[in-house]
Amino acid sequence: MAHPQILAAFEAVEGWMTTEGLTPTGPCREVYFGDWPAAGPDDPVCDVAFPVGPPAGG
Repeated sequence: MAHPQILAAFEAVEGWMTTEGLTPTGPCREVYFGDWPAAGPDDPVCDVAFPVGPPAGG
C-alpha cells in the first residue's frame, strides 16, 4: 500500500469505472481493514474506493 505501488490500485478502479460508464461523484478513498502486524506482503489490507454516479446516459 506504499506509494507509488498503490497507484496501480487506483488506476485499476478508474479503468473499471470507465469500462462500466460510471462517473466519480467525489474524492477517492483508501479503506484500511487489515491486521497490519499479522499481514504478509500479499495479504489484502486496503480497498480503494470512489463514490460513483449512474452510467452515462442512465
